[in-house]
Amino acid sequence: MTAPIITMIVSAIVFLVFFVLGEKVKDVVRTAFLVVSLIVFLVGIKWIIDINVKRNQIIGENNACLLRMVHITRAVENYNKNRVSFMENLDVNKLVEHKFLNPNEINKGCVYGNDGDLAAGGTVICKKHGSGKEILERLNKL
Repeated sequence: MTAPIITMIVSAIVFLVFFVLGEKVKDVVRTAFLVVSLIVFLVGIKWIIDINVKRNQIIGENNACLLRMVHITRAVENYNKNRVSFMENLDVNKLVEHKFLNPNEINKGCVYGNDGDLAAGGTVICKKHGSGKEILERLNKL
């Protein structure tokens, strides 16, 4: 993130120097440097915007996955409350079939599984994003 800021500062300094010293420098050279510094400045701004957009996409994707894991965990808990034999390994299709989980709550980009026995304190995980704890740690670092 510091590279675009440094680029913008340098281009602003170059722009101001040639703006102030414009009479002493030939007009063609002055114009060329002004155009180049303006282009570098705009590229730096675009770079910062792109970094923030990508960061927000990552945050949104991780939050959505975490929310889906919570929904799946609650669906497993409800399934296990109403059954004699508990669900030990995650079977999303079975949860959807028995209407404990809405099929729209399953992200097409994520593949959900389990870490440990779900009937004995295991957790739902995403093969792409990891466990809920890993997602929260990643989000706290951003």
